[in-house]
Amino acid sequence: MFVFYGLMFVVCFKKYTIMTEEQLKELEIKVKKAKFKLSQKASELHDLIEDRLLADFEDIPAFAEATYIACKEWSELNKQLYRE
Repeated sequence: MFVFYGLMFVVCFKKYTIMTEEQLKELEIKVKKAKFKLSQKASELHDLIEDRLLADFEDIPAFAEATYIACKEWSELNKQLYRE
């Protein structure tokens, strides 16, 4: 991106790290595993709410937190993979 300030130009560049093909494949595997884990956590939360809500409603915060953490881990890995 170029920004013009009077007679001075400022150039900004994003910093990219170059990965080997092997590192890229490893990262793709980590992203897939993290997505699977978050799907499992979301399913557990869904089952709790759908099947056991009245009996186990006090467990909702723990299930929700585990689901949130799994989503956050996937999101961070996915950003590394796609360099947002």
